[in-house]
Amino acid sequence: MSNSTLLFVFIALIRYTCGVRINFTNCHHPEWSCVNNVPNEITYTCAVTKNDDFIIHLKDFYTDHVHTVTIQNCRDLRVVLDCPILQRPSRLQKFVIKDCTRLEFVSLSASSLLQTPPEVKLENIREIVSFPRNTFKSPSTNSEFKCMGASYYRRIHIVNSIINSINTKAIYNVSGVKSVEFENVTITEIQSEGVEVVTGNDNTLFGLINCKIDKIGFKGITIQSSTTKILHGAFGDITTNSINVTADNLYIIGNTFKSISALGLNTKSVNTDVTDNSIDRLRTDALANVKCCRKATNKKRMHFNRNEIKNVEPYSLYFDYASCKSAGSQIAYRENKIDCKCRNIAFLNSQSSNEQNSLILNLTNNNTCLVTSCVLPVEIVKLLESDMCHLNLDPQVMCLLYNDKHSTIKNNEVTTDDDVTEPAPTFYLIRQAKSLHGDAGAAMTAIDKDDLLKDSHLNMTNRTIIKVVFDSSKDFVETLRSTSRTRSRPIENKSPPKEEYVSHCIGTQCRNTAAYNRQRALDFYKYVYAQLRTPRQSVNKKT
Repeated sequence: MSNSTLLFVFIALIRYTCGVRINFTNCHHPEWSCVNNVPNEITYTCAVTKNDDFIIHLKDFYTDHVHTVTIQNCRDLRVVLDCPILQRPSRLQKFVIKDCTRLEFVSLSASSLLQTPPEVKLENIREIVSFPRNTFKSPSTNSEFKCMGASYYRRIHIVNSIINSINTKAIYNVSGVKSVEFENVTITEIQSEGVEVVTGNDNTLFGLINCKIDKIGFKGITIQSSTTKILHGAFGDITTNSINVTADNLYIIGNTFKSISALGLNTKSVNTDVTDNSIDRLRTDALANVKCCRKATNKKRMHFNRNEIKNVEPYSLYFDYASCKSAGSQIAYRENKIDCKCRNIAFLNSQSSNEQNSLILNLTNNNTCLVTSCVLPVEIVKLLESDMCHLNLDPQVMCLLYNDKHSTIKNNEVTTDDDVTEPAPTFYLIRQAKSLHGDAGAAMTAIDKDDLLKDSHLNMTNRTIIKVVFDSSKDFVETLRSTSRTRSRPIENKSPPKEEYVSHCIGTQCRNTAAYNRQRALDFYKYVYAQLRTPRQSVNKKT
């Protein structure tokens, strides 16, 4: 053995032997208290001893009488998990640590068997250095069964604590447990295969409640339980295959996610509620492995409701619709607020996944765009055809396009006279005014007349307004040119005329069908935009 190795072992032994070693003496000792003055449920209070460092070897409490051990009010506590060879099974069934500043789980040897009691609770710990490999695992050898004193875990509960790292296979092969719960816990990192929990069959629970998790590795969380709850948490990037859940009841409610990558969520459940979550970026195929599970029960559901998705990538909104339909689940996709950038939601016009597209676009489901200009249904994608996606549409333009379309359709439904022309859609274009010899290619936005009247903070100084009325009897280019003389005149801050344009064209040749009206209006808008948009930097102006 080299000198450096000997030095390392020596330092390790000093570290694990220095400090106050917690050993039970009797119920009358100042540091110890016992329930009913009987040494079955015992509590050690570090603060009574004037020392900062404490160490406890669980094997010291594998006796014939101690059932529950609680350690509290420690500044720095180390817990040695080494499992020795026992003649008889341990009676220790519950281990509690609470109200400590720093907690570290250690082993005296890299080859030692490690085992904790069947019920563990950690509460109000300011810093848990890590859960090392094999901190919590089901016993597999005779020695481990004797150290645990039971065949399987009953409960693991971590509350109001901060964990720096859950290492690979720290909570591993935990089977038969009734519940594993993290409540109000901050975790910096869950490494690959850090948490693997397979609970019992009935009335079992895995919970991440009000937790903050910065990073989750590949297969960082793998759960099989009767009920899984991921509630009111804050998550960083959910990378591919990082969360894997099989459950009868799955609740993902009230969380914030920085991003969810392709196949980031892999779930299979009888009843799924993904509700009231805020997602900064939902990447392509993020929900593709969110599936429904067949089971002989009358009530099965897949609910994706009231979520806010700030950035949507193509095909990111699709879960495994076929599995839910095959399972006979009730499917709801309602009241979500979604990023409606044309390029990102154009896939909703595709013929593939038509049933799921219809579910998302159905007006009665009230899925809307994340815009403040108006209440804009995601159905706007039907109006934004593929050749328009290269335009950076102002949200107010989208609102006007949609409202004009629907006002036209509504009027078409009640008008049958071929000699009557339907009311024409109107565009209100506002651009920065230039000097008489200025550049005509100024940046443009659009605003509705009613919004113009309501918004007292809108500064119209040095701006011009162009009101364009769609009319099939006129040439659109000429209509645009007819407004050119007003481009350099600043408009006064007053309301537009109340009179609406009335077409004098009569006859079937003037009739604006919904499809014709939509296409001509969109073509015209593209032309107007091309004329008024800011020129590209790479294009030199002619003098």
